[in-house]
Parts: sequence; structure tokens; C-alpha cells
Amino acid sequence: MKINVERMRYKNDSLSFTLCMFALVADIVQFMIIYSNSYLTDITGKSGFSFYIIGIDIVVNILFMLFAFYVGEELKTYHMKWAVAPVLMGALQIFRMFDFPKKMMEAGYITDKQYTICAICLLISAVCMFIAAVNSFVKCSLLNKLLKSETAKK
Repeated sequence: MKINVERMRYKNDSLSFTLCMFALVADIVQFMIIYSNSYLTDITGKSGFSFYIIGIDIVVNILFMLFAFYVGEELKTYHMKWAVAPVLMGALQIFRMFDFPKKMMEAGYITDKQYTICAICLLISAVCMFIAAVNSFVKCSLLNKLLKSETAKK
């Protein structure tokens, strides 16, 4: 893939932003699968679930969605320091795959099929974040190199 570095000064990085939005959508699908479950009101106090655990998972989902949008906006404008954030967010999504949805499946509150869909959504979300990070890092490096060479010529 040929990257026109000169053009990057005037054009936003839409690929990284789009990948962050895909990650956000995948997280929303996973969130809807788990919390549209009719058993959710019955699990509090049983099988190690409490309002706190459910609340923490909801807060983590909301924060992930907010940060995915914010990081996408920052990556769009080639901020190098934000290129590491999608890696951390992708790692969080991989961790989450084996945390709350798996416990819900093991307790019998979601089916194996629902868990599989949740795990696939979280994996898609993580992969999108990892690709956005690599894309942003490469493009930021190329743009910074061009800008330094132009500054050195002056």
C-alpha cells in the first residue's frame, strides 16, 4: 500500500477512526446481548454476582465506548502519543472476553451461543483496535519524518 505522505498533512486518518468506530459497534452488540437477557434481575446475589459486579461491567462498557470514540478522534488527527491507547483498549477487550460473559455463561444465565457471539464481538473489537494502533503509528511516523526533513531544510 502506497501512502502519500505529503497529502497526509491536509487529510485526516479516516481508517483509524473507522476502525475505532467498528470496535465501538462490536462492543455495543456484545453489551446488548448480555444486558437484554431477561435473567439479569434474577442473578443478583446468586453465583457470585452482585449489583457491584454488574455495575462495574456496565461502567467499563460505557467507558470503553467513550474512550473508543475519543481515541478515534485523536488518531484521526495523527497524534502519535495516542497510538498506544488502542493497544491497551484491545488488550482490555481480550481480557473482558474471559471475564464477565464467561461467568454469565458458566452460571447458566446466557447460552453457549450467546457467549460465543459475545466473545466474537469482543475479539473483533480488539482486532480493530490493534489494527487502528498499527495504522496510526505507521502514518504518524511517516508524517513526523516528513515534517522533520522539511524543518531541517529551512
